[in-house]
Amino acid sequence: MPIYFFMIAASLLIALAFIGNNLLLNINENNAEIRVDRAGRAASAIVQSNIDGVAVNRDSNGSPVSIQIDPALLEPNEQYNAVLDTIGSVNEGAANIFRYNPTTDSYDRITTTFRNPDTGERVGGTMVEPGLIAAGHPAFENLRSGQVFVGEVPIPAGLRLAYLTPFVDSTNTPVGILASDVGFVDDLNRTNSDVTRNTLLYTGLVLGVILAASVFFLRQFARPLYKLIGIADSLGSRSAVDEEQLERTTSGLVDRSDEIGALARGLGKFADVRGQLENQAYFDSLTKLPNRATLLAGVSRLFATNAQSTFAISILGVDGFKQVNDSFGQVAADELLVAYSDRLKSALKDDEVLARVGGDEFAVISPVDPRDEEWAKGLHQRFATAVEEPISTSSGEARISVTSGLALAPRDGTEAEKLMANADLALDEGKRRVRGSFQEYLPRLSEGFERQTQLLPELRKAVDEGGLEMAYQPIFDRTGRVRAVEGLTRWNHPTLGVIPPSDFIPLAENSGMISSIGEWSLERACVQIDNWQKSLEEVPSISINISTMHLRHPDFVRYVARLFQAYPGSRGKLTMEVDDRIMNEDDREWHTEILEQLSSLGIVLSIDDFGNAYSSLTQLDGLNVHEVKVDRGFVARAAQSSGYLQLLHGMISLVKGQGKTVVLQGIETPEMLGALSAVDCDTFQGFALAKPMPAEYAAELFNTPHPEVAQRIGLQQP
Repeated sequence: MPIYFFMIAASLLIALAFIGNNLLLNINENNAEIRVDRAGRAASAIVQSNIDGVAVNRDSNGSPVSIQIDPALLEPNEQYNAVLDTIGSVNEGAANIFRYNPTTDSYDRITTTFRNPDTGERVGGTMVEPGLIAAGHPAFENLRSGQVFVGEVPIPAGLRLAYLTPFVDSTNTPVGILASDVGFVDDLNRTNSDVTRNTLLYTGLVLGVILAASVFFLRQFARPLYKLIGIADSLGSRSAVDEEQLERTTSGLVDRSDEIGALARGLGKFADVRGQLENQAYFDSLTKLPNRATLLAGVSRLFATNAQSTFAISILGVDGFKQVNDSFGQVAADELLVAYSDRLKSALKDDEVLARVGGDEFAVISPVDPRDEEWAKGLHQRFATAVEEPISTSSGEARISVTSGLALAPRDGTEAEKLMANADLALDEGKRRVRGSFQEYLPRLSEGFERQTQLLPELRKAVDEGGLEMAYQPIFDRTGRVRAVEGLTRWNHPTLGVIPPSDFIPLAENSGMISSIGEWSLERACVQIDNWQKSLEEVPSISINISTMHLRHPDFVRYVARLFQAYPGSRGKLTMEVDDRIMNEDDREWHTEILEQLSSLGIVLSIDDFGNAYSSLTQLDGLNVHEVKVDRGFVARAAQSSGYLQLLHGMISLVKGQGKTVVLQGIETPEMLGALSAVDCDTFQGFALAKPMPAEYAAELFNTPHPEVAQRIGLQQP
């Protein structure tokens, strides 16, 4: 009987060892796949965070499928070395960057984390290592077709388990590779070998001991082993792991010197690494809020649960953040964002979710209250109120506001990316109108975006190849003389005809081309002044609109100085019209300095659109400008309303009291001109007096009074 009992016990133990070993083999294989996938995610996220101009394309599960980059950036440099070192440190493996060589139809390595064991220097140094991945390499065909390769790749020292993501250009043509691995395949499989060897060893020993020893072994080894296997399976299958359960399971095991202790310690380390990677992939490191990927995943789950889910996404932009960053520095800007996010969190309701989706943009998922018609405005006001008080930073106090754009599901989209894109369009529209505003998504915003997307490359071509023109609109004084002209940039599209500035100027500002257009306009005006001075006795000044973005260019003042050196006759004849947003208190000190520098060069300075939401007579006082152009909308309202007309009288009186000239612009009809003729203004501009015209026609109006214009303005020619 004892022998049969022993044989049964031995058979059961052998079976148990076999089953446990197979479970561990499967779990380790699963863990290796998960680990290399997370290595690929982490590597792409680090590249996107540290290298300007790259964008990561991901599949529905969030794994990277390609990284868009300018091929010209794929050159050896220290930045790539630092980025690869970070990737290697996070993934506890190696990392490499390759670029495609069309001449050899292979991939050359431009940097790596591998180092020479003797010298400690990086393999290849700053030299390109040609042809390391070519035809015959297991990953070559995948990468040449623009597909990710995940698996074993050979190197001279053996096989490594790697995630190879293709770099692609703007046409999705493969131009390089980001390779990240998690170590040698043999190292990754070592746990399998150790467990298998030890399982056989202990099983053999168990077969040689008495049944009591077998029972003791089962109590000391098999029971905790199965608990750890369960934890390992949860970790490997991406399931949520209860930290308290993990602590209870491994408590008392991590101090053991046997395989159970090694496995318990290994599982603890793996859980820590998984937590770190998940935190980097799904949460913002600064504010600790969910990031854009997490928010999109949450929205996708809402749609997957119910495609007709009703909720709203509000994207909240920080007004004035760039000024804080420029004035106070990055540390203060980060402090501002953290404080800003805390205030937004304090304004959240229990059923709302907040995430950071961009540098200075946050998003809120909110349930919709169909009973409240003012619900959306109330949502914006709640967050606007939360941030209205000044925020203290280590470099000073900053006052900011919030502009929000809202998209409603399912009305404005039934896909996460589409809904977010529409909310972004609404935010852009709100910022374009006035800071601190609220804007719901409207279908016309997408139409405008699509039109701008189509026009962008053609505008770039027009700027580069001289496709812009300049028209000149006369500005008359009360005697009917042309006191100045405004130079207006025109784009005559070869197929679409004249594109209005209201369409292409915002496009130029958003794309960064506004500086090029501004420089073209200034130089064109100087050339025209020079040409008129050669043939005319008296030349009026030319006014040119200059974007506030242009003023921020660090070389702008030096550029104007060089322009006057080339065209000295333009000094005192060139007027810059700047948007009244420069009067904003957040930027006043900085703008005052720039305006003083420009004025000292001989530039005549004019505030454009005075009288809209940004303007303040108090802010105007002491600002080094020579002229004020009243906002067109304010002029139109004054022509129709006696109340606004009285306000206009008072505004003009106060501005002239500060020694500044006043221009009424946007006088488009004879009726407007008649209504405004009694206003004590210096100069007038608008279609009712003269339309924009070519330079040669404008010149015919110079140096002589025009009685008919004086009569229309309301003052007879003296």
